[in-house]
Amino acid sequence: MQDDPVAHIILTQAAQFITRYIDHLAQLGYQRITLMGGTAKVITPWLSSKAQRYLCDAQYSPEQGAIQLAKMHI
Repeated sequence: MQDDPVAHIILTQAAQFITRYIDHLAQLGYQRITLMGGTAKVITPWLSSKAQRYLCDAQYSPEQGAIQLAKMHI
């Protein structure tokens, strides 16, 4: 990917978007955020160091996490 300028642009733009999203979640009070999916490990080094500090391993499956989040907002 280092020699592919188009891939570099795509990764940079994706990382900027994800960083903004993580920043927004942090402003809402979320302190631990998990990236999921096949590209999570690839994109993580492209994120800002501030955004990376919020990242952690998942404590629950996606389904269990959704249930926990829903319970917090009922």
